Parts: sequence; C-alpha cells; structure tokens
Amino acid sequence: MDVICSNDIKRIIQRDGGAHVSIFMPTHHKGGVDQQDPVRLKNLLRTAEQKLVAKGMRAAEARVMLKPAEGLLTDNLFWRQQSDGLALFIDPGIYLYYRVPIAIREEVGVGERFNIKPLVSLLSDCGWYYVLAISQDEIRLLQCTRFGSLRINLDDLPKNMSEALKLEMSGNRIQYHVPAPAGGSNFGGSTAIQTGESSRPDYVKRNIMQYLDQISKGIKTILKEETAPMILAAVNYLHPMYHTANTYRYLLSEGILGNPEGVIDDILREQAWKIVSHYIEKTHQDAVADYNKSAGTGLTANGLNDVIPAAYHGRVRFLFMEEGAQQWGNFNAENNTVTAHSQPEAVDEDLVELAAFQTLEHAGTVYVMKHEAVPGGAPVSAILRF
Repeated sequence: MDVICSNDIKRIIQRDGGAHVSIFMPTHHKGGVDQQDPVRLKNLLRTAEQKLVAKGMRAAEARVMLKPAEGLLTDNLFWRQQSDGLALFIDPGIYLYYRVPIAIREEVGVGERFNIKPLVSLLSDCGWYYVLAISQDEIRLLQCTRFGSLRINLDDLPKNMSEALKLEMSGNRIQYHVPAPAGGSNFGGSTAIQTGESSRPDYVKRNIMQYLDQISKGIKTILKEETAPMILAAVNYLHPMYHTANTYRYLLSEGILGNPEGVIDDILREQAWKIVSHYIEKTHQDAVADYNKSAGTGLTANGLNDVIPAAYHGRVRFLFMEEGAQQWGNFNAENNTVTAHSQPEAVDEDLVELAAFQTLEHAGTVYVMKHEAVPGGAPVSAILRF
C-alpha cells in the first residue's frame, strides 16, 4: 500500500479495455474500534462481483479477479495504518490500492477503464502538497491536503544525521549553538551538535551540507515527476542551506521556521497550508485570468459538448470543473458528438468524469472549483492548446 502520486495516476489512466474495477471507501485512522472498515470492504467486493457478472463475466472469473483484494480483509496491520480514504484499482493484470488523505464516499465502478472522479479533487492542480521536516535526529516527508496527511515511507533515506554521516555521535558530537528563529515560531528554537576537536564552523557546515545533499537526492528519487508544491520545516539556519542542496523544482521559497522534532503531523500540515493556500489561490486566479483573456479567440471551450471532444483529442490544457458536478450520457468519438441523459442508461458514463479523465490522460491540468468560480458559467470549461 502506498500514497498516490503522479506516476501512479499515469499508470491508472493509461489502462483501458476489458473489465476494470474501481472501489472507493472511507476509512478510519488505526482501523477504528469496531472493525467496520474490513466489513465495508467485504461488502464492496461482493458488489463488484455482482456488477462484473451483470456485465457478462462468469462468477468464477470475477472471484479470481477480485481475490487479491480479499487478502486485506484479515490483514490487521493494514487496517491499523489507514488514513481518511482507501482506493482500489483491479483488472485482470493489475491490483493497486492507495491510502488517500481525503474522505471519500463508498463507490464501486465497473467498466472499460478505471474511475477517477472520487479522486479528482486530489489529482487536480495543487490537490496535495508536501511537507519536508528536517532536524538532526529525524526526517519526515508528509503528503498533505487541506484536511489530512500521510507519512511517506523513507526507508531508503538515512534516519538522521548520525546515520547519514556514519558519525559516532555519542562520543564525538559537534557542539555549537544556533539562535532561536525570529518571528515567534511555534516550534523549538536552538539546536546543539557537538564534536571534539573538529568543532570548526567549516567542518560543521560541511557535515550539514553532506546530510542535506543525501536528503535532497532521496526526495528527488521518491517524488520523481511530481509537480506538487513542497514546504520545508526546519530551524531557520537550515532553510538557505537546504535550498542550496535542493533539486526538487517545486520547493516553495517560504517555509516553516523552527525545530519540527516532536511537532505532530497535523500541526505541520496546518502551518504549511497557510503558506501553500496562497500559492494555490494565485495559481487558480492566473488560470482563470488566462481563460478570460483567451475567450473569443477560439482557444477556449465551454460546456460538455465542446469540452469533451477537445479533451478526447488532447487539446485541453486547463480544465475547469465544478465540484460535485455530474452528467450522465455518452460520447461518440467517430463523429465527436455528446449525448446527455437525465437518468443513466445502459451504455452511459459520467461525462464530467470523462472530461477530467481525458484531460489528465493527455497531460492537461484539472482545476476543481465551486460553481461560481468556474469561468464561462457551465459545469466545465477549458483553455485549449490549439
């Protein structure tokens, strides 16, 4: 089980054809006290089997396809490591499951591609952000949303400075004092490290930079092609040093000042949100301004009839999508026509999700917004590449 990142999204949306099962459910941190989450998953797997059979698959084949997920039902450790939601993606050749730091409703989708709509708010631009907390004795990387966070596995990184530099810290500690950060941070202030004869400032700085270089290389390996913003939490003297070592393009210049040791994840998430929310707001404002500037030039689309054909052919650069919007219907790719229905029919799908899916599949960006914020006045609109 892992947190979901950009590479995972690409893996999910690039699989089509055949039977695909998408399961979404809310979960409880540490599994709750009444074991309701395993029971909920068992019921959802039964629903998935019924839907597969209804679409023509033999019951025995459906059970074989879903069997890998059944192993979770009795995995007590798995249920003690939950966040706010769980997403599973299953087809005959793949089985993926992810913790997600957002509350999602129960849903089972069976079709020729995976459903992503319950996660669109997370997959949209700035749907998540990262907090990198660095101290002498600890490194933490959190994937956060406004409402929750997950710790990312850092087994391939050194656990602390002594492990990174292979120092015998108990008998050869580097001693120096750093003034408490200015501005009244909520976190710890000064830090002390000591080393016997080699307590010269250049030696200290060289050790710290070596430590930060290792962290930066590890973070780059973990985040790979990720584009979400990251906020650094550390004592103030480490901020300029880490920015020098950093190779992740989306590290924000503003960070959280203070020693993060002993500070719970939710406090770090909240402090980072105060910083990243301004970044998100500006990103959205700039995108809407681009739409308004491009209106009337042929480089915008408004409404599902215009947006879906453009998204299908890879023309959508930015998609603006109303939060919670849904429209049943179907799209005929041969003549680029969209047919909408008031109630779902046998071959229908959610056209709003289709627009988001096609946008993400062609490396576009999705913005999930309140109704009044979507430019153009329709549930979906877009800025086109050409």
